[in-house]
Order: sequence, then structure tokens, then C-alpha cells
Amino acid sequence: ERLIIIRDCLKSSASNWYSTIKFQIKDYADFRNAFIDEFWSRQIQIQTWSNCLNTTQIPDNITYREHFSQWASKLRHLQVPELSEEEIVSNIANHYPGYLCAILVSLS
Repeated sequence: ERLIIIRDCLKSSASNWYSTIKFQIKDYADFRNAFIDEFWSRQIQIQTWSNCLNTTQIPDNITYREHFSQWASKLRHLQVPELSEEEIVSNIANHYPGYLCAILVSLS
């Protein structure tokens, strides 16, 4: 019953994603794990954190309140307070041109 409600609530890319994997889902726990892997994986969380760290200015088309609210809702669910050395290097390496990025990643 829970899965029926969830299915009916999904929209856009989440709905499309679910329609492709629904036959692999046996129960709510399966759905929850698959959904988190797809839409809130460790890599996505690291990218979100990195974007936050690299934001230096609030865009002109948004209020301070909206800006804070958007970032607060994103960061509230982060589960990556500790990063491995490889993840740190990988994130910093992404700031550099392709060949330097590849060198840094290969050294980690």
C-alpha cells in the first residue's frame, strides 16, 4: 500500500525512474534504498556541499531569505560530514582543467 501511494506522488524524472525499476522493488525498504541511491547518493551530496562552498555571491534575482531557504533545505539532509582523502582530492581536482584534474586524481 505504501508503494502505491509513493508511486502516485512521484513526478517528472522520479516517476520515470520508478517506472523503470518498479519490478525490482519488493517493499518500502527496497524503494527507499534505491531512491536514495538514485537521487541523494554520496556523490550528489558531495557535489551539493561543494556548490555551497563555492558560492560567493547571492544572485540578483533572489532575495537573501530565498537564498538561505534554498541552501538550508539542501544542506539539512547532507550525510557527508566526513570526506575520505580521495573524495577531497577529487572535489578539489574538479576546479582545475582536465589534464591537471586527471593528474591530481591519479595521485590520490
